[in-house]
Amino acid sequence: MLSPGQEQRLSAIVAAELSRRRFLAFASKAGIGAATATVLSGALGGCDSSSSTGSDTTTSAPINPDAKPIKIGVVTPQSGQGKFIGDITKASIDAALAAIDTEMGGALMGYRPEIVYADGGSLAEEGKAAFDQLRSDPDIVGILWAGSRGLVDSLAVIASERIPVISVFTDLQTILLRDGRDLTDPQVVSVAAPTCFQKSLPDVFGLSRMLDYAKEDRKYDTVALLANSTLYSGIRSSFDTLTSEKGINVSFAEEYTSDSGSVDFRGPLGRISEAGCDALFLYAFSSDTGQMARIVNELGGKYVDTATAIAEKFKPQIFGNPAGTGDATFAAGAGEAASRGTMCAWYLGGLIAQPNFPLRDWIAQYRID
Repeated sequence: MLSPGQEQRLSAIVAAELSRRRFLAFASKAGIGAATATVLSGALGGCDSSSSTGSDTTTSAPINPDAKPIKIGVVTPQSGQGKFIGDITKASIDAALAAIDTEMGGALMGYRPEIVYADGGSLAEEGKAAFDQLRSDPDIVGILWAGSRGLVDSLAVIASERIPVISVFTDLQTILLRDGRDLTDPQVVSVAAPTCFQKSLPDVFGLSRMLDYAKEDRKYDTVALLANSTLYSGIRSSFDTLTSEKGINVSFAEEYTSDSGSVDFRGPLGRISEAGCDALFLYAFSSDTGQMARIVNELGGKYVDTATAIAEKFKPQIFGNPAGTGDATFAAGAGEAASRGTMCAWYLGGLIAQPNFPLRDWIAQYRID
């Protein structure tokens, strides 16, 4: 027989677990996780939260008077260098919320979403502080961690308090690999924090697949790397390990940080051109990779085709990450230096513009200009 106090605590635990499951189901059904996960895909490029131009022809669904509120926290940069991520994260969530209001009567699965933002800034300490702010609110049933640092440092708390967290940017698996964790188990992140879920394709998985393609399909022998270690912590270590395992020669590999602001890429790219390579891997945001492509072009290294890349010392095919060479703004920034054949590793869940994916229509109708 439980005492009244024990029954009360048990009821609170059961209610919390049910609410957290609802959060996970809600985020999945609403597309919020997918929306924020693909913030850098270009589908929302140029948006801010200053005004709304939703469709005037959409017929609103009847308001559900019985909807219960469900409170969800979002850790995202609202200041500092990553502020644009926070701006577009909010735009994508706003589009999902507008669709719920207009098409579903303001409720999904019987719940009305309430979003609480916390500024994760640009430092790990700021991200942790934002997370602590949100987890201190007993009404918040789950947290979306969108683009801020500090998630890895918060895993112990997430695991001990069983806080549902969806990581839509931070690549936990690659970071854990850098720290010596065995990634043969795809659930390694869940082992580290049972209620923490990663939405993005791990950098190391995409990099491994592209290296396989470069060697097996294109028959490239020599590769080079230029990477932003601020954004892709541990990518150099993964690159060295994977190329060694696959028997691919590395002519040059260098990292840079973006903490200090603008970076001059002519130095490292000049050294790469001297060393030569068949394939050049660029891991950075599209604003940087566009500049890099122009410099490669100025150095006479614009890609022509596979045969030329192999025959010439420096006519490399460019490979990169989805937010860099896979974003439409890469081509806009690179201009004529953007070559056909530029590659990136993407994944089906990130292709939000497919006709059968609801966010495609939400953006068309509710995007924030």
